[in-house]
Order: sequence, then C-alpha cells, then structure tokens
Amino acid sequence: MEKVTLYREKEEYKLFDAVMKDFRIYRQKIYLFVTISVLAALLIVLLVPNRYQATAYIMPDSSSPSNRLAELASSIVPSGLLSSSLMPAANSEGEKMISLFSRNRVTDSILSKTYTELERFDNGNLYELFNIDNKQYARDNLLAHLTMSENKKNGIISVSAETEDRILSAKIANTAVAELDKFKSELNKKDATQNREFYSEQLSLFNDKLINIENKQSSFLAKNKNYLTATDPVLRQQVAEFEKQIIFYSKLVYSMKQLIIAAEIEMNRVTPTIKIIESAEIPIVKSGPPRTKYMLFTVIGSILFALGMIVAKNAYNWYFPDNTKNELRESVDTIKEDLDTVVSRFRFKEKDEVVK
Repeated sequence: MEKVTLYREKEEYKLFDAVMKDFRIYRQKIYLFVTISVLAALLIVLLVPNRYQATAYIMPDSSSPSNRLAELASSIVPSGLLSSSLMPAANSEGEKMISLFSRNRVTDSILSKTYTELERFDNGNLYELFNIDNKQYARDNLLAHLTMSENKKNGIISVSAETEDRILSAKIANTAVAELDKFKSELNKKDATQNREFYSEQLSLFNDKLINIENKQSSFLAKNKNYLTATDPVLRQQVAEFEKQIIFYSKLVYSMKQLIIAAEIEMNRVTPTIKIIESAEIPIVKSGPPRTKYMLFTVIGSILFALGMIVAKNAYNWYFPDNTKNELRESVDTIKEDLDTVVSRFRFKEKDEVVK
C-alpha cells in the first residue's frame, strides 16, 4: 500500500515538473497571449459607450377606488351579500403599480413620446432612437433599459432608466412615472364605473325583493285583519317575520344608494394616483460599464486558460498510453476526411446547379 502511494506521489511530482518545464518553454508565448487578450479586451471596453442611470422615487396612492368602495361596502352591508371580487385586494398598491408597468398601454406611450434636447441622439421617439421598427422588439428593449422595484419596508417605488444619454435616461424615467399615473387614473375610473354598475344591479335586485315582501305582507294582512288582537302565535310570528325582512331589505336598498353615490364620486375624482417623492435628475456619474472589472477578468481568465492548456497537454501525454493516442489520432483524421468529403460534394452540387 505504501509503495502504491509513493508511486502516485512520484507520478504527480513528475507531472508537476513537466508542467513547469513547459511553462518555462512557452512563457513568452503565454505572455504574448495574455498581452494580446488584454489589448483586445481594452479595445472592446473602450469602444463600449458609457451608460447613465436616472432614478425617480414615487409612492402610490394608499388605496384604489375599488378598495375604498369595498371597505365602505363591508362596513354597511352584511357579509356574503356582495361579490367577493369587490372585497379589498390582498396585493399592495406597489405590487399593482409594478404589474401595470409592463402593460403594452404604458410601454407604447413611453415609446411614442418625442424626446428632445438630447446629448448623444437627435430628437425623436424611442423607435427612432433605438432604431427598431418592430413594436414588440421595441417594448422588450425598453423594459431592458427601464426597471421598477419596491422597497417593502417603506413602500417607496424606484423607477430607473439606463441609457447612453444622460438626458434621455432622466426623461424616460420621468415619462414612465407620468404615463403610469395617467394609466392608473384611467383604470381607477373604469373600476369605479364597473362598481357603480354592480351596485345598481344590486339595488334593483334588493328593491324588487323589498317590493315583493311588502306585497306579500299587504296580502297577508288583508286576509288577517285581526292580527293586532290575535293571540295565535303562528300568526304573530309571521307578522314579525314580514317586518324583519322589510327592515333588512330597506337597509340594503339604502346601503346600495350610498355605494352608488360613493362610486359616482370616485368616477369624477381628479387626483394624482402617484405621489412623486423625487423626480429623476440628469445623472453626472456613469453607471457602467465596469471597465476595471472586465479587464481584471480578462487578465485572470487568459492566464488560467494558458495554464490550463499546458496542464491538459501534459496530462494527455502523461496519462494516455501510446495505443490510445494513436486511436484518437486516427479517429480525428477519419472525421477530417469525412468532413472534407461532405464539403467537396456540397461544392460540386453548387457548381452543377450554376451550370444548369
């Protein structure tokens, strides 16, 4: 057992010596390879333009019209009589705002707006500035440059835009906030209109039931005119049940009228749905690209690649027997011959088609 261990350590030591020997032999080529890689990376990094990020901070309205109406409904209407869709939503207003951000209605408005007084670009909309005609590609490109995130602790939403133009970044971020506010206001009015229609349907339903019960009560009392002096417990219980139902549906009818008035107020409400804490300012410091990080990765990567090639070469020569090497060499030669045959046939076919 000790002999086997010593033999393996001796083999590893010989492999290490072989690697170090090749490193000394090829070190000039390694230095040249690393230098060329660094220079190529430096050239590419220098050609990549700077990016600038502008961020606006907003706070959405604490509650939507649907939530306000649902809270009012839950306070004045017995539970179970209204649709569950009108109960307060579980998601926060910030989450709703972020979900609206990717709607085509919002992105198309941002893309179509004309941006002027820019530094690196001429005046135009984002289709022209991005040089993209396809609407879906333009939307995807916009969402790659424009991001939204919510701070769960304080509910503040950050709207960040990053482009090669400082002024354009700030204008895109502020435009996104304005379009979100506009779109949210339209949705709020739409929700209030739908709620009013729902409450109107409920009012008509409850009013019909109230009229039906009142008619039944009138018919019952006409048949039992002595109900005031009657001692029959069944008769008195029926009279009390009619009065209970009339009071119940009268309250529901009154509640629906209140909710309809509240929904109409929400329909005509003209208030911002977003509170702007800080508008996006023109950035001074660039946000990218991280040139130092790229250069460091290039230097380390090129050195590791060169050393890896030397280690692989020596490991191949050291661990594979000659028979295996010959078989691998023959396999590679066979693959080359097959590829040459395929390429020659393809070229001959092209020439034949041209002649025809």
